[in-house]
Parts: sequence; C-alpha cells; structure tokens
Amino acid sequence: MKLWTIQPIKFYYNLISDGEIHSSEKYADSDFNQAYKWIIKQMENRIGEKPSKNSYPIWAWYQYKNIKAKKPDLRGSGFLPKGTKGVRIEFEKPKNEVLLSDFYLWHFPLNYWYIADNEKQESEFDKLLKDSKIEFMHKEKYPLELRMIVENSWNKIFDMSYDCDYVTENFNNKKIQATFWSLKTSEITKIDFFNAK
Repeated sequence: MKLWTIQPIKFYYNLISDGEIHSSEKYADSDFNQAYKWIIKQMENRIGEKPSKNSYPIWAWYQYKNIKAKKPDLRGSGFLPKGTKGVRIEFEKPKNEVLLSDFYLWHFPLNYWYIADNEKQESEFDKLLKDSKIEFMHKEKYPLELRMIVENSWNKIFDMSYDCDYVTENFNNKKIQATFWSLKTSEITKIDFFNAK
C-alpha cells in the first residue's frame, strides 16, 4: 500500500539515523487526548498491539484529495508551521499494518460528535439528549448509553464503502488518512524536501 507522510525534517533525520521510527504522546495535541486513546484502541484491535507502552500513531495520507489526487501537493499550505523545513516521505506498507480512516469523519471522534446517517437519526439522538436533560456541549455528562451510541457510530470512519451524502463522500472523493505504528527506512520509496508555506 502506497502512503505519504509529511513530517518535520528532524523526524526524517531520526528515521535515517535509527532505521525505524515510532511516535509518542509528546507529538499529539493534548486537546484531543480522548480521540487519540480511542484510535489507539482501534488500531490495537484491527492491526495489532502497539510496539511499546508509549507508542502513538504515525499519520499519513492514502488519498489526500480524492482518487485522482492521492499524493499531498506541497505547493499548498498548512502541512507544518510556516517556514518549517519538512519532508514528504513516500513509502509502501503491508495493508495489515495500516488502519485507513475517512479524514472528514475523523473530526467526529475529535469533537465527540455522533455520526448520524440522516436528519432523522440526528433528531433521534437530540431527543435522547433532551430526555437525559443534557446539553449537547456537556459531553462529559453523557450517560453510558449515550456514550456507547456516539462511540459506536465512529466505526463508520473505517468503512471505506460508507457513502452517505448526509455526512461524507463516496470512496473516489474521500480524503483518506492512514495510521500505523512504525516506519522503516526499507519501506521508503521517495523523499521530497520542502519549506512549509
């Protein structure tokens, strides 16, 4: 499976120096700690145990814009802080070592939102909130039943055939990200250096 990861230059130098690299919690945004813990659990269930207690996902692109524009275009901005020296690493990994997810739908776990297939489902969920006397923004007060409904809905982010006009695109038009535990120099097929815009 061909993937691309965009990283600061230090990541690349560490990878070349050590021959293999892992990520850790210090590189994760602490505002999204709950979502990271959830996707780590999903990775362990779907692609295998993390290599060490402190391992965190490494992120890459499988399909940056759509099926016709899979590789991230470095002429754009927002990949790294402006002026940062970076690298786009193209590499190949076995499918069984990679967990693909819908980039747009990933924002639902990040924000602890329910993924509804349609307006009716969304209204039904809103009614459950109202019946529980809980405001949408008070996610920490959701009872177990509501948390299970929300978190079970997130499994849709891994279904590449999930095509629901209400919340996402079909496969050919999806932005698809990839997470995995490690990257080895032997997996690299191409390197492109750049300065972030």
